[in-house]
Amino acid sequence: MNRHKKDTKRKLPSELVNERGFPKPLEANCFECGGSVIIKYVIPNKRYSTKNDWEYYTGEKGKGRICDRCLLELYYDKERFWETVKDLKKRNKLRGYIWLKVVK
Repeated sequence: MNRHKKDTKRKLPSELVNERGFPKPLEANCFECGGSVIIKYVIPNKRYSTKNDWEYYTGEKGKGRICDRCLLELYYDKERFWETVKDLKKRNKLRGYIWLKVVK
């Protein structure tokens, strides 16, 4: 009796995968200013980064991605920041991104 699980990984088309076999970064537009946003694939998490994901911070569906510049503007407009990002853990995560210059 074979108890090993079958490999159920989905194969991505070759144009979406880099030379190492991981998904390529995605490109999106910021919903605030229309600027370009590059979303990198995070290998340890096996998913794309949530750093620029508006829904992650606010829970608002349908807005999409936000660029670093607009995230900084949101952060430094403290009243708007506190009203929009209600979860303390997510506020601290964004604060850490800014402090470590991940968002610049």
